[in-house]
Amino acid sequence: LSATYQEILLAQVVPFWLAYSRDERCGGYFDLLMHTGDPLDADKHVVRQAEQVWSFAYLYNEIDARPAWLAHARHGADLLYQFAHDDRLN
Repeated sequence: LSATYQEILLAQVVPFWLAYSRDERCGGYFDLLMHTGDPLDADKHVVRQAEQVWSFAYLYNEIDARPAWLAHARHGADLLYQFAHDDRLN
């Protein structure tokens, strides 16, 4: 069962998020997507942004060092670095 889940994750889920979640205009990722890849909402939640950054960084570091995974993680990390804290880093 574990192998099946990993296969589906790497062959279907990860490519879907790579293809559709990135918000090129405003940075970060779209949090909610329809099955077609169209965004349901443009709001960004820090937790969802961080989850996607962590997930793609984990995939890159622990599964396979694919440059697309690292670039995707950095894209979201840039948004978090720029907007997800105040001047005192809270």
